Amino acid sequence: MASVFAASADRAHVGHRYSPSARAGRAGPFRCEHTYVMSPGHGYAEFKRALERGNLWVAEAAARDLPQVSLEDALRLVHLYAEKRSPKFERAAMRWLERYLLERRPTFANFAKVVRSLERCALDD
Repeated sequence: MASVFAASADRAHVGHRYSPSARAGRAGPFRCEHTYVMSPGHGYAEFKRALERGNLWVAEAAARDLPQVSLEDALRLVHLYAEKRSPKFERAAMRWLERYLLERRPTFANFAKVVRSLERCALDD
């Protein structure tokens, strides 16, 4: 029994938990061996919250982490760029229009209406 307690004492470091570096005789801060993964819906919820609150920085970061952003959510992000007067607005709007053409196949009149709407969005905000 004494050897079990002695081994435990060898692992103890003041202010640090047991880590692989401690086992190798190197003192240092605890390095977690586990990877923490968010639940699949968490990233999307964070993205939606950021859009609702107008937090462009968080919305961009959350969108990058999502496997896919719907056309509707991408449009909301484009509107947020316009609202914040981001220099990224024009490029994001153009990319959104490309997706709109490919995914929805609108008529010319509808496409022109959407372009005018985005233009007004940029001018209003």
